[in-house]
Amino acid sequence: MDPGNREPIVHNTLNNEGNRIFMQAGVNHGHIFNINPGKEPTKIKNNNYDVSLDLPFPRNSRSSASVFALTGTGGMGKTQTALEYAYACHESRRFTAIFWVSAATEEAIRTSFVNIMQQIVEEQARAFWPESSNYRTIGANFSIPNLIDRDGKISSDPKTINDIQSALFRWFKLPATTFQGTTGVSSESAIKLLLQLAQRNSTESEVKHAMAVVEKLGFMPLAISHAGCFIHELNIPVSEYLQYYDKVFKEAQTKIPKIGWAYREDTSVTTWEVSFLEIQKQNEEAASLLLTCAYLNPNEIFETLWEDERSDAEFQIQQKSRFSLLASYSLINRNQSGAFSVHSIMHNWTRERGDDSDRLQAIGSAVRIIGKTLRREELSRSSKKWDGRGERRILGHAETLCKYLEYRFDEVLEQSTSVEDTLQAFDNIGLVFYHQGKYEEALKQYQKALVGREKALGKDHPDTLTIIHNIGSILQNQGKYDEALKQYQRALVGIEKALGKDHSDIFATIHNIGSVLENQGKYDETLKQYQRALVGIKKVLGKDYPDTLATIYNIGSVLKNQGKYDEALKQYQRALVGTEKVLGKDHPLTLATIHNIGSVLKNQGKYDEALKQYQRALVGREKALGKDHPDTLTTIHNIGSVLKNQGKYDEALEQYQRALVGREKALGKDHPLTLATVNAIASVSRKLKV
Repeated sequence: MDPGNREPIVHNTLNNEGNRIFMQAGVNHGHIFNINPGKEPTKIKNNNYDVSLDLPFPRNSRSSASVFALTGTGGMGKTQTALEYAYACHESRRFTAIFWVSAATEEAIRTSFVNIMQQIVEEQARAFWPESSNYRTIGANFSIPNLIDRDGKISSDPKTINDIQSALFRWFKLPATTFQGTTGVSSESAIKLLLQLAQRNSTESEVKHAMAVVEKLGFMPLAISHAGCFIHELNIPVSEYLQYYDKVFKEAQTKIPKIGWAYREDTSVTTWEVSFLEIQKQNEEAASLLLTCAYLNPNEIFETLWEDERSDAEFQIQQKSRFSLLASYSLINRNQSGAFSVHSIMHNWTRERGDDSDRLQAIGSAVRIIGKTLRREELSRSSKKWDGRGERRILGHAETLCKYLEYRFDEVLEQSTSVEDTLQAFDNIGLVFYHQGKYEEALKQYQKALVGREKALGKDHPDTLTIIHNIGSILQNQGKYDEALKQYQRALVGIEKALGKDHSDIFATIHNIGSVLENQGKYDETLKQYQRALVGIKKVLGKDYPDTLATIYNIGSVLKNQGKYDEALKQYQRALVGTEKVLGKDHPLTLATIHNIGSVLKNQGKYDEALKQYQRALVGREKALGKDHPDTLTTIHNIGSVLKNQGKYDEALEQYQRALVGREKALGKDHPLTLATVNAIASVSRKLKV
């Protein structure tokens, strides 16, 4: 074969015997064979794949084989990479022989070896074989059970191996084995492949739209191929593909070329279905886990999500075995200890593969998992063990889940084995949105939970009234003070009737009524409400309880707004000692207290000291809450205020603009805090023009 002009390869298989076709993406029939001396290593680029000859094969003695295994989800380009490696080996002249073995079935392996033996000329074999160990055997498409035993031999015993991926992992245990996962093609190659198959020109506009498509498809070659063919056959703009993808995933990912297609007779969808059914046969729980993952954030799923305080070592081992089974088929990627990810295409396929009842069951499972996780101590804002990073991580799962819950709430409740647990899960999901400043989404979840609570428990049940109280908190944070006050007063009347005047929930609602009055500038009335709440909370819960400390903090805020800075500072310092002791230095209430100490110092004209407090609060809030949280943005705004008062207008403007971008995104353009930042920017801009 001339390296510069590749001739057609003869493929001898059961299904394609004697046909002459060109090697292309996805070919898994026949073999490549050559007995020529080598030359220097090369790196070649063919079609859309970069392949280096210098794969990291492990060092081994000449008497035994070294194994390099390329693994990954079906459609990621493993076969094409292997083909390009085979061509590179041939063209380099480094190896005395290169063999291509189809491993799609046991019979295909046998046929490939028979064909290889038939093509070895006896004289050449005698001349070269005994002395030469410098050859490559490339096996492609290990995808079914019962093929390879521990010694690498073909196995005909169905009990030997449960599945081919397990066999590959047995290979990986050999002393001289290297394996590497595939992660898709580069963005440049992905765009080129899509536009070629779609038969579109590489204009700036088309490239831009193509980039959006290949990103959505996770740079998976086979998925990109399907997309290109779909665009071409339906004659739609590249920019419209994602609309079809979101609405009719299966149709958008099953179009294949009418000629020249060489990825067996399958699409990626059928390839994954075969793997899924094998898993389902071996372990139904593992299959259910994968379906549940379709409603979680695919980028970072921690295995501990399925655990609770009752999970013993036996359960943990069983779970890890299930995750290992999924990983062995490359349906999940265990990219860090105790966590895994799911490819974006696999994530969509898993959600779309079943019928409506399958989806509903998976959604219900995801609701229970997230709701249960949110009850953990490290995700409770009343605990010193509260973990801000963990809260943000679970927020990602809640956001993914809620995209598919919007119109299925009633169905999830109906199929639930425990309506109370499901409603509590929705409460907890609403709470994590609230704590992370996602007020619109929090309101949606609480309104769903309220309907469910009223239906299941009645309008006057304490749990129903708690939801009403929490809706008031959201409205308050949205700047809708009159509406918030109505909700709090409605909750207060109901709680007094249901639980009595000395219940802790009563004092929490009184406290929040005071908070709304403070927002409205009614400081004398506010102080009365806070002092009433403080007496009751201390009596019922104690002086060091978080609610007690929050009330002391808010009394300090009222005194600050009244211009009583020394008194305010005393209250803040009193609250700070308690919050650091009870909740820790990185807790949101501790950081809020530090922030407000900075505000008092700013109002006293102590700008350098104020800046130190704000910067301390900012570091903590970015770490605990994230850079886009409303509380973080408030600290940024206030740093701008200090800089403005110091006459550093350029620096102040930079902070205000940063706060404005975040507030518009998090709170909306008409929120009072957003408008306050707009006014501050206008004020600084006037100073800069003078």
